[in-house]
Amino acid sequence: MEMSQEHAKKDIPPAEVTQELVEFMKILAEPNRLRIVQYMYLNSEHCVTKLAELIGITQPATSQHLKLLRQSGVLSSRKDGRMILYSLDRDSIMQRYGNGIRHIKQFFGKDTVAPSKH
Repeated sequence: MEMSQEHAKKDIPPAEVTQELVEFMKILAEPNRLRIVQYMYLNSEHCVTKLAELIGITQPATSQHLKLLRQSGVLSSRKDGRMILYSLDRDSIMQRYGNGIRHIKQFFGKDTVAPSKH
């Protein structure tokens, strides 16, 4: 079944939404950063030491990933005594990347991908 050009154009997001998606995907494209986000999704907060242990990389490498995730608005941090705890910043994620995330949900909600046979 072929989609009309007019219908296809309606389903393609504006350039700024596409760029938003590209930036978000670049951030998550690194395996260790994606794992950090996955751990944060499953558990509310972690310190750098615990994350380094969970992921299996050095604390300095984990700190670099956390810095980038924080700068990009994916994570927020707070001090608890001498420890810094990191968590997902859902409000910032939706503010910065929400249009792109909504587009992905809408696009894949149209049964455009065949279910996995695993």
